[in-house]
Amino acid sequence: MAKVLLCGRGELAMSSVFCLRILSCLAIAADGSLLLAAERTHAQLAPEWNYCDDKGLGTPDVRIRNCTMLIESSGENAKNRAVAYTNRGHLYRDKGDLDHAVADYSQAITLDPKLVPAYNARSRVYHVKGDLEHAMVDYNQAITLDPKNVLAHNNRGLVYGAKGDLEHAIADFNQVTTLDPTNAQAYNFRGRAYQDKGDLEHAMADYNPAIKLDPKYAQAYINRGHVYQVKGDTAHAAADNERAIALEASPWRNSTFLHGQDPERTLRIFERAGI
Repeated sequence: MAKVLLCGRGELAMSSVFCLRILSCLAIAADGSLLLAAERTHAQLAPEWNYCDDKGLGTPDVRIRNCTMLIESSGENAKNRAVAYTNRGHLYRDKGDLDHAVADYSQAITLDPKLVPAYNARSRVYHVKGDLEHAMVDYNQAITLDPKNVLAHNNRGLVYGAKGDLEHAIADFNQVTTLDPTNAQAYNFRGRAYQDKGDLEHAMADYNPAIKLDPKYAQAYINRGHVYQVKGDTAHAAADNERAIALEASPWRNSTFLHGQDPERTLRIFERAGI
């Protein structure tokens, strides 16, 4: 079965197998994108933490500047400086400065080798840069430190998928659905792994709950539509594709996810969606 690039709004194709849903440019889950809170070890935190914390105050440049002041401060302990490095890394990452992001996450890990969010964040950047080996090392360490970390299992599953190791990818997504049965992405990603194994029944069995959990998850409709199409059920395939278009709009006009359908019908679908 030919691999098809199936990526929608906010999704990044890392291989012909998997697409990664992203917030801003990188994060695929909330705890991978939120800034961390500093330890409340002092009677009163330095005012810079108002801009280098999980409050989200200020512009990105202002926040970076305040994180830098905390990093350079002699009044912060190692754990809080690690948090400041991690937060500044997130801010650099969201600006697209991946090299500085990796450097900051690495400094955070040096200061606090048990800071799981720093491993998750650094591995996510390695993954986007195409450095799957370093990404895998970091996800493995995050899972060693926190065996029930949903984000690490989910993202390691994506790395396995990008490497073509579908069995290990499915095992990680199994872990995610066990730890978080409401995680629609894990069902969709596992369904995609089954689909690439040629196991359409298991793929369909995963896309259905993904859509039930998140009725606006366009990527799951696209993937399920592709399964319907392969099975020869063009009516259900068209219905899923139309739903995906309604959710995703213009990014799909030049995509290939409607491959094999009647081009005139496809054009009418786009026109009805106002694309």
